[in-house]
Amino acid sequence: MRYFTMDEAAQHVGVSRTTIYRWMHAYNLHYVKVGKIARIPEDYLDDFLHSDEFKW
Repeated sequence: MRYFTMDEAAQHVGVSRTTIYRWMHAYNLHYVKVGKIARIPEDYLDDFLHSDEFKW
């Protein structure tokens, strides 16, 4: 399983890093903490983008 940094996740989806942070807080995009750094597992990001809860 691949873990994205915020920049990598933003590039993967084609949005800004700010948008990724907004999704984390407003739409409850799940992430994991590795030390003090938040990472988004690729599976979590893909599931989030295809969920009924989130439409863009």
